[in-house]
Amino acid sequence: MKFVDEYRDAEVAQGYARAIADFELIYNRFDCLLKAAGQLSVSWMGIPSFGRMHIPSCDFSALISPAFFREFALPILRREVKTMTHNVFHVDGWGVARHVDAILSVPEVHALQWVQGVGDKQPIMQWIPFIKQVQDRRIPLIVDLTKHELAEFVDAVEPTGLFLWIATDSEEEELALLRLVERWS
Repeated sequence: MKFVDEYRDAEVAQGYARAIADFELIYNRFDCLLKAAGQLSVSWMGIPSFGRMHIPSCDFSALISPAFFREFALPILRREVKTMTHNVFHVDGWGVARHVDAILSVPEVHALQWVQGVGDKQPIMQWIPFIKQVQDRRIPLIVDLTKHELAEFVDAVEPTGLFLWIATDSEEEELALLRLVERWS
């Protein structure tokens, strides 16, 4: 059985290596185009940076053990973030969150984005202990929540280090949400 495990681990390592092989080459190509046009670096989250902005993620890590994460995903994360100015790790649900200690062991990870998930992964209130643990570590956190959850959320947590990500349908909704957030000040 030891031979099978070693063979499997070697295949996983080769797959990861193929997945990351051209990351920096591709990133640099588009970053150079942006900089040549006087544009900021930006990611799918729409957060601009005068430096190099990146949102690393590993949603697959929800399916692997902490030991496998440290062995296979962590070296890739270290490689991905080493040349970036700003890194916000996308934590997609509790399965990924169980690797937060390993993720935050990488000093170039500057913040986390928390996505609670759908179905029984909502409402956001069940994740308040996790959010407070991240805040206690003084790690900035982008929290993805619904507009219907905001009032209760604002009452439950301190605003320090939080950036809220909330979809709205109109300018009126945005203004109403801003009035709720004013409770924090």
